[in-house]
Amino acid sequence: VSSPTMHSIDTVPDHRDITVSGDGGDLIEQVQGVPDRALSADSRFALSSSWDATLRLWDIKKGTTTSRFINHTRDVLTVAFSPDNRQIASGGRDKNLKIWNIMGECKYTVDSNAHTDWVTCVRFHQDTKNPIVVSASNDKTIKVWDNHTMTLKNTFVGHKAQITALDM
Repeated sequence: VSSPTMHSIDTVPDHRDITVSGDGGDLIEQVQGVPDRALSADSRFALSSSWDATLRLWDIKKGTTTSRFINHTRDVLTVAFSPDNRQIASGGRDKNLKIWNIMGECKYTVDSNAHTDWVTCVRFHQDTKNPIVVSASNDKTIKVWDNHTMTLKNTFVGHKAQITALDM
């Protein structure tokens, strides 16, 4: 039995769901409560965060989940691929910033100098010569991390309200 070929992935921002449909419009998979999604640099994979405290790695061609990442203790709000697609960053309501390999193994959880409230956005800097991860939080700070050691390089303060988005 062959698996159905994915025809589309639809998202509805107001409902934060992902619906994966096959060639004939048949429902392949539906995931509810998806605050963030990311596409790999080679467009072969997608990531989704979830209110069920997991991340999912999707095979775009097959339209199926290839891995579920389980290590957060509360809703995962944000996900990002590294420029080389070998690492994944995530953050959530458990106030944790985590670094994963693509096999779904959590390789690092930031403990030192961590955010004091929800991690609302994570992004990798696209320059591989200066690998950094940037995180934003409801604690009104933006933090810059050395991607090799996950040590804090800088904290930006001064926002009067929660920070919910970053663009790199």
